[in-house]
Amino acid sequence: MDLTITIPEIVAKHLGDDPRRALLEPVLEEMVLAQTITIARAGEILGLDRWESAEWWTSLGHGYPNFTHEQLKDHLDTLTDLIPPKD
Repeated sequence: MDLTITIPEIVAKHLGDDPRRALLEPVLEEMVLAQTITIARAGEILGLDRWESAEWWTSLGHGYPNFTHEQLKDHLDTLTDLIPPKD
């Protein structure tokens, strides 16, 4: 489906070299957060492979469930620091 919209020039100037992608990415992000599509499907729409999709998702500040042992340890250490010990 093609969709044509008119945006103010001030907005267009900030969309960079690929305005289509700049507008599509936040829509896909919201769809993943709403569990309408998967990260893999969003990446596919953006023309990314599985690993690039995971990198895209984490570049937006979201966690990805495939943690390395070191990443998992870091997360657990952070949680331990945040949760006070029980008396």
